[in-house]
Amino acid sequence: SASCLAPDGTRLGFRATIKGSADGRLVFEVSALPESDFETNRCGFCILHPIADLAGSPVKVEHTDGSVEATKLPELIDPWQPFKDIRAITHQVRPGVTAECRMEGDTFEMEDQRNWSDASYKTYVRPLALPWPYVLPAGQTLRQTISLRIAGEGKAPAAAVASEPVRVELGEAGPTLPDVGVVIYPED
Repeated sequence: SASCLAPDGTRLGFRATIKGSADGRLVFEVSALPESDFETNRCGFCILHPIADLAGSPVKVEHTDGSVEATKLPELIDPWQPFKDIRAITHQVRPGVTAECRMEGDTFEMEDQRNWSDASYKTYVRPLALPWPYVLPAGQTLRQTISLRIAGEGKAPAAAVASEPVRVELGEAGPTLPDVGVVIYPED
């Protein structure tokens, strides 16, 4: 359990749990409860999917209306959201093994983080088409669940055999990088 204190003094309390099971499922659950009306731009899970080995690969996207779309993750950088209204995404991890990421509690969509020099696809809540900031009403619990399920009969890869122990040695410190950032406020 923890809480988030906004600049205006409002508080959002939340409780998070992570549960794993022998059937290959990992479940992340969060319940958030605002003590008073709580203004936010986004409140919920962000899921990062790697670009390596996934760019251009087939995926099955289940949408919030129950429809299922067989498609591919973008190979080239996509300036728009490749998938909207997502309930679940399933892809092959390696031959014979799939990963399903199921999202409950809000409407999720995906963006291609390579637009911002990040090596991931990001699935997040609060679609960009909806107005923001928005208010989480006092006393109304917000619940979200992310279930990751790994399934299949794929063979485990052979373990690498090291002839010598791996050594990590620190060298001299490099130069300090400058602070870089841009802030644009809504009223600007």
